[in-house]
Amino acid sequence: MVEAQDIDPKHQGVLQTLFRFHGSMPFLELTSVSDLDDEQLDKIVSELERKKLVKVNNPQDVIEKIVSLTSDGYSQFERFG
Repeated sequence: MVEAQDIDPKHQGVLQTLFRFHGSMPFLELTSVSDLDDEQLDKIVSELERKKLVKVNNPQDVIEKIVSLTSDGYSQFERFG
């Protein structure tokens, strides 16, 4: 399980945004509501994915790329969100 100190505020913000939007949203939409540019968000999503807190569907297609909370992501949000 990921510890609170392993999640910085930007990562927490992405988890919170996904949670507020029912756990899943297109990457481009997440970019617009999170106030992060594509490069910053891509890095954060990759880190969250390595920690198994999010899952990315269609990662090669930016138009169809969907970021979703995993069950661990929901748990993380509930513990520290």
